Amino acid sequence: KLEFYIELFKIIDEKLKDGYFDELKTPNIPVNNFRDYVIIGLRVNKTEWVKKFIKEYSVYLPVQYRQDDINLANGLIALEENMFEEAIAVLSKVKKKNYIHYLDSSFNMLRAYYKLNLFYDAFKEIDKIKEYFSRNKNIPSKINKSNITLLKEFKMLLKYSEKKSEYEDLYLYCKSVNFKMKSNWLTGEVKKIFNVEI
Repeated sequence: KLEFYIELFKIIDEKLKDGYFDELKTPNIPVNNFRDYVIIGLRVNKTEWVKKFIKEYSVYLPVQYRQDDINLANGLIALEENMFEEAIAVLSKVKKKNYIHYLDSSFNMLRAYYKLNLFYDAFKEIDKIKEYFSRNKNIPSKINKSNITLLKEFKMLLKYSEKKSEYEDLYLYCKSVNFKMKSNWLTGEVKKIFNVEI
C-alpha cells in the first residue's frame, strides 16, 4: 500500500540524514538496501531524491557491485521518466553477476520493450530469462516460482498487446487473481486496460 511506502521512505530519509548508512558498504547480495531505497523512493514519486541518493551514496557501495547497482538505479529512473530507449541502453550495461542483478535488469528491460511495442525483443528476453532459470539452481525456489508466474503474466500481456489473444482471456486470468499481478507495474498496466480502479 502506498501509505506504507510513504512511511518507509520517511524512515529511510531520516536515517540517512542522521548518518546511518553502513549497510550500504557491505556486500550483501541478494539483500540490497541500495536497490530497495531506490525502488521505495521512486514508488513515492521522489525521483529527484533518488538521483541525489545515487550520486551521494553509490560511492560507498562495494566495488564489485557498484557500477551494476548504479546502472540498475539509473535504468529505473529512465523508466519512471518514460525514457525507454535510454532505460534499455543503461540496463544492458548491467553485468548480471548474480541473480538479483540479472532479474532486475531483465524484467525492467521487458517493461521498456513493452512500452516501445518491441514485442519480438520482449519475447526474446523472456526466453533468455527462462533459460537462465533452468541453468541456475542456486536461485531460491520461492523466487524462482514467483518469477515464473511473473513471466507467464508478462507473456499474456504481450500476446494481448500483439492482438494474439482475446480480451476475455487476459480479463478472466486477471479477474481470477483480483487484478493483483506479480508486480506492481503489471498490476497497473492491466488495471488501465480493464479500467479497474487502482
